[in-house]
This record gives sequence, structure tokens and C-alpha cells, in this order.
Amino acid sequence: MFGRDLPAIEAAGARIEAVLRDVPGTRSILYERSLGGVYVDIVPRRDDLARHGLQVADLGEFVDLAIGGEPIAATIDGRRRYTIQLRIAEDLRGDLERLRELPVAVPGPASAVTRTVPLSEVADVALAEGPPMLRSEAGLLVGYVYVDIEPWRDLGGYVTDARTRVDAALASGSSSSGPGCT
Repeated sequence: MFGRDLPAIEAAGARIEAVLRDVPGTRSILYERSLGGVYVDIVPRRDDLARHGLQVADLGEFVDLAIGGEPIAATIDGRRRYTIQLRIAEDLRGDLERLRELPVAVPGPASAVTRTVPLSEVADVALAEGPPMLRSEAGLLVGYVYVDIEPWRDLGGYVTDARTRVDAALASGSSSSGPGCT
């Protein structure tokens, strides 16, 4: 399915998955979900940053290092090379309340750190739902329905039956693709 509206593509994909499940010869079917990822959103509050003498770039650098991690060295064990990465422990990064309390360094005179403030004082920290991955073709968002066909079923006949079922579902309104999807 192609479209500009991710929720419409998601709804159409799930409905097509349900419609094609009963086509004779369907071994398995899977709509690759476009929604359902959970992300931590950290949105800087510019006024609060400025009050503490910080810039958005300072907060971005803190988030990159503390949460994303930064390679600081590598070690070699025989033919294997391992990157050593510095970041805050998982139990701090995995808990939203503890994440909000992470100390952000506030530089004083001559760029020396004189104090810290909790992340929640300079940014809004919240969970947000979004796509685990975006796929696109020809400038449009796209969703895929994968079908595994039984070995006894001919591909041409299966496609004909599948089109008939999808067309019937569209005609009855039970599988309308919606305004943002084709």
C-alpha cells in the first residue's frame, strides 16, 4: 500500500492481512506493522536552558553521550575487536523518572562545571509512540503484506483469488483503504 498517511496505511495493511488469511493456499501472511515503536522524546525548553547558561547544542551533546553512548576506545582479543562505549547504565536509561533526574552539567567561569541541574529542569521527557521504521517508494510511504503460499497452489490463481477478495472487501466497505492510502 502506498500513501501519505501512516495510520491509514497501517489500518489498510491490517485489514488486507485479515482478508487474505482465508484465501485458499495461504500458508502464512504477515503485514509488516508501521506503528508500535515506543520512543523517549526529550524536548529542550529554550528559556530554561538559557536561564542556566546552556544552549540546545549542549543538551543535544549530553543526550548523545549519556543516553546514546560514545565510543571511547577499542580492545582487541585475538582477531576480534570490541568497541568500548561510555554511557549511563541501563537501569537509569530505562526508567523515565530516573532519566528525568539525570544531572546535566552547567558550566561556570572558564567552562568549569560548577553545578548540575536535573534533565527535567531544562527539557520535557516523555514516552511517545511512533513507527519502528519508515519505508518509502517513489516519494510515498509504503506498507507491505507478505504472503507465503502453499506449494500446491499456483501463483497466478492465488493472485486472481486474492485480488477478487480484496476487491470484494473494498466494495463492501469492510476494507476501505481510507483517504491517505492506495
